[in-house]
Amino acid sequence: DLAFAPDGRWLAATLCDGGLRVFDLPAARCIDSFIFAQPAMGLCFSPSGAFLMTTHAKNNSIQVWANKFLFDPSLSAPLLRPEPSAPINVEEPGPPEEGAAEESNDEMEDDHITP
Repeated sequence: DLAFAPDGRWLAATLCDGGLRVFDLPAARCIDSFIFAQPAMGLCFSPSGAFLMTTHAKNNSIQVWANKFLFDPSLSAPLLRPEPSAPINVEEPGPPEEGAAEESNDEMEDDHITP
């Protein structure tokens, strides 16, 4: 899937291997690269371009990602930064593992003060 930012500056593209690339079109550069455990099946930018939404295989939710290039002024010059050498590995949120839930319940019981 492909998505253009409303102002035409960024292009986000999903890849068959579960990857997602974001390109800065005026700079003609890849500025971000991700790989997901579950491939992104669809994506779109918010009307302001401040957020990118993705949907993933075997997941009934929409992931919302903030556009770091709008919120961090140090990233505003993509030509001064190297292109990503390797994609960032992203784990999708999901239900907690069974052992993790039991551990958190044990911690809560230990922290509980009884009279």
